[in-house]
Amino acid sequence: INAEYMGATDMAKHKELASQVDESLKIPRPTKADPNFSRYKALLMKMIVKSADISNIVKPFEISRQWAILVTEEFHSQGDVEKEKGLEVPAMFDRSKAELANGQIGFIDFIGKGHFEQMVHLNKGWMWALDNLKNNRKTWEDLKSNK
Repeated sequence: INAEYMGATDMAKHKELASQVDESLKIPRPTKADPNFSRYKALLMKMIVKSADISNIVKPFEISRQWAILVTEEFHSQGDVEKEKGLEVPAMFDRSKAELANGQIGFIDFIGKGHFEQMVHLNKGWMWALDNLKNNRKTWEDLKSNK
């Protein structure tokens, strides 16, 4: 995988990638003979790499939950270091403010849902991922409500 595709995992570029996909969905899908086919193929590759990067939210819930715990701990550890250095710590990195279910629901709502909806538009074979994402979101919501 080349660096261009790996750049799709950079969350700072999420909106840019989503906009590129939105634009590509407005025009007919290019064929291999089309001069824009290589750009379209690169866009698909970026989306697939990004899907792999954020795939924990579409795995079966118990696996997804375990990944969420690990990722959240990584964020909290980073926040601890930033706090020790006197830096301002984003809420999701602050273990005194962040809550697992809320963090996962937020990530699903603001990043995951739109991404996997785009994947389904690009290829209906991704519907399983969107279905799992919706089920996981509901489970996180149920856990939050039961507290």
